[in-house]
Amino acid sequence: MLRDPPDLSFSDAGEIISRAPEFNHYARLIKVERLVYEKDSGDSVTFGKFTFQYLNAPVDATLIEASVDFRYHEGRWYLNPFDYGCPRDCRHAYVYDGPDKRK
Repeated sequence: MLRDPPDLSFSDAGEIISRAPEFNHYARLIKVERLVYEKDSGDSVTFGKFTFQYLNAPVDATLIEASVDFRYHEGRWYLNPFDYGCPRDCRHAYVYDGPDKRK
C-alpha cells in the first residue's frame, strides 16, 4: 500500500535549499516564506517562496524573492529548479538533486 508523502517542513525546506551547491556558492537563505502542498495526483510536489541575499551583498541590501518546487522521490524531498528576480529580471537556477543525481 502506497502512503502519501509527509508534508515538507519549513526547516527541512530551508536545509534542502541551503545545501544545494547551485544556491550556496553565491547566496544565503534568509527565510522560507511559504509552502503550498499539492494534493491528490500532485501530492509528491510542494511549491514554495523564499528570500535570499547574495553572499557579497551589503547587510541592508534588498532581499531577493524566489519561487521553488520540491519533489518527493524514494522517501525523501528533493529540490527542483528555482527562479528569482521575476517578473523584471527573471533568472532560473537548474538544480541537480534527486535519487538519480550523478555522484
